[in-house]
Amino acid sequence: MAAKISPYIFLFISLILFGLIQANISFGNFGPIVVIAMIVCPIIALVLGMKNSGKGKWFSIIISAVVFLTVSLLGIIGAGFLNEF
Repeated sequence: MAAKISPYIFLFISLILFGLIQANISFGNFGPIVVIAMIVCPIIALVLGMKNSGKGKWFSIIISAVVFLTVSLLGIIGAGFLNEF
């Protein structure tokens, strides 16, 4: 049972961290760790989702990939704006 919901827990953690950053909550010295966790959590969810079976497997794989690509793309865009092309 826990193996089937664990990918969604990691996705939820990633989305909560993303929401906290969007709300301008400062993490101080832990900021880089939070950003890395936002990228690593969907990867872990993707790996755990591949171990599932049935329709939930494909749903968790697709959602994990979308979250990973979205967070990565927004990170790249944000880094670009910080460097002021």
